[in-house]
Amino acid sequence: MKYATKRIATLAGSTALASAMLMAPAFADTSALDARVSTQSAGTVNVPANTVLTFGGYVKADFIYDFDQTQGDTIFPPSLTIPDSAANDGGFRFHVRQSRLNITSTTQTGIGEVTAKIEWDLFGGQGNQAVSNSEHFRLRHAFIQTNGWTIGQYWTLFMPLSSYPGTVDFQGPSGILFVRQPQIRYTHQVNDMFSVAFSVENPETIGDSGGSVNNNDQVPDFVAAVRAEGAWGSVDVAGIYRNIEDPNLAPTIGGVPVTGSDSDDGFGIMFGGIFNAWQGGSINGNVAWGEGIGRYVVDGAPDARLDGGGSVDAVEVLMYNIGVTQQLSPTLSAGLQWGVTEIDDTFAAATAPETQQTIHASLFWSPTDRMTVGAEVSWNELELVNGASEEATRLQTSVQFNF
Repeated sequence: MKYATKRIATLAGSTALASAMLMAPAFADTSALDARVSTQSAGTVNVPANTVLTFGGYVKADFIYDFDQTQGDTIFPPSLTIPDSAANDGGFRFHVRQSRLNITSTTQTGIGEVTAKIEWDLFGGQGNQAVSNSEHFRLRHAFIQTNGWTIGQYWTLFMPLSSYPGTVDFQGPSGILFVRQPQIRYTHQVNDMFSVAFSVENPETIGDSGGSVNNNDQVPDFVAAVRAEGAWGSVDVAGIYRNIEDPNLAPTIGGVPVTGSDSDDGFGIMFGGIFNAWQGGSINGNVAWGEGIGRYVVDGAPDARLDGGGSVDAVEVLMYNIGVTQQLSPTLSAGLQWGVTEIDDTFAAATAPETQQTIHASLFWSPTDRMTVGAEVSWNELELVNGASEEATRLQTSVQFNF
């Protein structure tokens, strides 16, 4: 009986609501208002006089299948499990984290043109993939440029930016330098071919456990670079000096107390270039070597460890990368990249990384302006100090539109 009563009440309520809607006055004809609004301005952005404000970026969707181990959103050899686990045998992963947004302001002032730029991507924190796949903004760049000066967060001067290899994978190949950080840089254009640059950059020391040794670095990182460029391509040569020090009363590296010297000098050299070798084809490559430059390595390496006497000891690293790209047609290009990072760490544990390498075979198709469809097969390998190793293969496709 109670269910019949509920159905009768529901029917009565629905009938009353429908009757009220039918008896309500009809909405007024808004066609004239809509026509008037459509002829008005959609809005304006107010900026200071003599300023041009530009919005840019792109949306990129990545579709990944790992044949061996699930490696996450980017290839990262140090993350490989050794020995491989039967519970981690690959799978699918889709994401849009490489998408980015930037705002650039260019202003004519009494001291000349001043450019300010800020840029974000979505490689901050992640949301729940089961519900919204929410991705958080992450700061990439925030800098001011004028009269040869760059002040703020930008690519480190100690990386071959003009010849940086392109891959579908966001991480890119092993064997290359990569850091974005706050700095003060001055660049001087010597002539049409040569430029020189000097920078003072934010210091940070990475210990053997992967975390910061300290947050109290006493000396910034100093970098100097020379670039030559022309129709043939470009060449970059750079050097860096670092002071790896922990001035705390009880410093540690990897959780082990420093009982001897709490500092060591770090230094490195880099040579990189890209050459337009033939019609539609180019060769790119770089090599870098140094001690205490591990945090500048794209796929990670320690800056320092403790030696046998409990003193801070800068870790030696050698990295190299070579690749070739070819324009196959006006809309189709292909690339092949190989990179290696070798860590020479006398005091490393037997299970610490020693050699990391990757190979990327890529294909890019541009069906229209500003859109690129990519496909890539990549392979990466991690070898430990004790000789144990593991490798993994990935297939990745992407669709990107620049705006």
